[in-house]
Amino acid sequence: MLNNNHLDINSTKQSRFDRSNLQPIFILYSGVISTVALLTSFLILGNTWRLTKISQNQLALVQLLDGKSIIAYKADPYERDPVLIKNYIKNVFGLLFTWNQKLATNDTNKGIALSDGSQVTVSSWEASFAISESFRTTFLKAIAELTPDDVFRGKAQSVLTFQYISEPTVIDRGKWELNLVANLLIITSSHPEGIRIPVNKIIIVEAIDITTDPMPSDTSPIQKAIYNVKQNGLQISEIRDLELTE
Repeated sequence: MLNNNHLDINSTKQSRFDRSNLQPIFILYSGVISTVALLTSFLILGNTWRLTKISQNQLALVQLLDGKSIIAYKADPYERDPVLIKNYIKNVFGLLFTWNQKLATNDTNKGIALSDGSQVTVSSWEASFAISESFRTTFLKAIAELTPDDVFRGKAQSVLTFQYISEPTVIDRGKWELNLVANLLIITSSHPEGIRIPVNKIIIVEAIDITTDPMPSDTSPIQKAIYNVKQNGLQISEIRDLELTE
């Protein structure tokens, strides 16, 4: 009896560890291994994607001419910050249309003489280099027509007041359109209350390569002013009248 019982117990234990009983365990184990492998693959793909993005926007330590170092990142050469564009337009038009005796030349009786005999202040002449050469001369002569002769005698001056500058709208890669609404106020001895001239324009701005000064220690004040205009990597390529509706 004892032997038979012993045999029965062994038979029971053997049946418990039969291959068919172990199959679910193997299936579960295989499933866990597959899940771990899949998660590992996703982690590897995620890290690869992040490394690719970092490579595309690679950071670099850049040393400036003054010895200072800054962290820079790779960017589209035709990309410009909207705030930079708006400030650029505001500064350029401010220089173009703000006149007084000190902004003429050291010789208070003369400004910058143009080829047709008209003249503009130095500030207008310098700011004109922000305009494309395709129409810079024509636009500068139009500025000369607006500039009173009394400016060069110290008897007139002007102020450009800005009412509105729109956000830059992208119209092409590296090209933006803005609307400018401003008033040119010309104050003379005969019109101390001021003469108001609306300056409402549609302006097209485009990105250009940044022009740097090759000889900063030997640059004249006028050359330096022109390089300052070009250092933002922007250029006005078109100026049109903006019709305002009531």
